[in-house]
Amino acid sequence: MEQSEIRKQWHGPFCSAVRLELVENKNDVDFQKEYQLSSKPLQIDLLVIRKTEDISINNEIGKLFRGHNLMEYKSPGDSLNVDTYFKVLGYACFYKSNGPSVDSIKEDDITLSFVREGYPRELFRYFRERNFTVEQRYPGIYYVTRDGFFPIQVIVSKELDKELHIWLTSLTRNMKGAAAEMLVYRIGNLTDKDDLINASAVLNLASEANRKVFNDIKEDGTMFEELRKLMQPELDAELNAAVDAAVASNTDIVKVQAVDNVVKKLGVSLMEACEVLGITIEKYEEIKAGTPQNELTKTE
Repeated sequence: MEQSEIRKQWHGPFCSAVRLELVENKNDVDFQKEYQLSSKPLQIDLLVIRKTEDISINNEIGKLFRGHNLMEYKSPGDSLNVDTYFKVLGYACFYKSNGPSVDSIKEDDITLSFVREGYPRELFRYFRERNFTVEQRYPGIYYVTRDGFFPIQVIVSKELDKELHIWLTSLTRNMKGAAAEMLVYRIGNLTDKDDLINASAVLNLASEANRKVFNDIKEDGTMFEELRKLMQPELDAELNAAVDAAVASNTDIVKVQAVDNVVKKLGVSLMEACEVLGITIEKYEEIKAGTPQNELTKTE
């Protein structure tokens, strides 16, 4: 998968997850996704700006925050290393120097946050060898400090408390069934429209990256109905796209492919999918049996 596709797949839900982590302070901070650092393509994954100095952020992830907080996210499989640190350090310096007026952004009002699923052993070794202090302040949250440097935190999402940080810990390919159910129930308790939009982004990624776990949920009738209710807008979009493709092509092979996609992604019965897509089960089975598999898959 192209790096740009990986970024699109994981980084959007990451920003949504952070918004949900800090939902208690959603009116106190300003979130600016993929904040453009200049007219050229320099951008940080998420910039969190505290609107006033007197607010208190209770979530562990926001305890370090000051006025301007730059967050860098590494999706599963991406490395968090010394070059990543220097890249973000450079971004922070550029951001500070590019304020609306001279010294309007104070160096002691900036923090750096790095988020990764796995423990960055080599990066921590680098910090310690250069007399930085690396301290685990909360489960999965490490503060990295040294006089004269921006305050830093490294968030190791797989070490976070899953109940406290269900949103960030859901950005994984290794989700367990209990965590998937917790995510579904937690989303089911949301009422705010913006929170639901952000939660939907996290759920869509989690379900795509952990298909077997979410397929197993279908065995539980109650959980499956709850999941379908939460994902209904996305399911409707999938169905509409399949119908549009089938109608536009008006070929039997595309209709069979659309039926297969709808059954696989939406969990509906073969009969329901055939009915919606305008093909009889008999015709579906006839085309399916008489068409080589590579002819069916190449239309995907």
